[in-house]
Amino acid sequence: MHDCHRSFIILALLAALALPFSASSQSATRKQMQQKLDRIILTRIVFEETRVADVLRTLRDRVREVDLDDDRPFNLVIRAKKEALDGLVSLDMENIPAGEAIRYVCMVAGLRYVVEPHAVVILDEAATAERMETRIYHIDPSVIDKKKSDKLEFNKK
Repeated sequence: MHDCHRSFIILALLAALALPFSASSQSATRKQMQQKLDRIILTRIVFEETRVADVLRTLRDRVREVDLDDDRPFNLVIRAKKEALDGLVSLDMENIPAGEAIRYVCMVAGLRYVVEPHAVVILDEAATAERMETRIYHIDPSVIDKKKSDKLEFNKK
């Protein structure tokens, strides 16, 4: 095999390894993270007029204590303004899945969360985590009647 062919093959392999996760693999890892949050049960959580930031850190630490999955540790990313994290919350819950505990904290604090493949992201109203996606659908031209589509009329009610 020539050196140029060998170099090309090595470059092709490196390029393939460098590709990001496909949408389906990201969806699968996101599902795994959600399943982890559903599977981990927190026996008792009590917070009395506690800062939201402290509640989230405590939940993160409690989930990490219970989580035995060393391959995929629980990560919590907070992308919220300081004002939202300084608010006070009171919660008293028993035998609750970790995902539900996070959901309730976010609901009480006026935050939202997004389950990503490798972390749970806490967001305030101004922050965005979703990525825009463009989808193109091919439609068979025979489905559209040109004469009718030129003059669309709407029923007035």
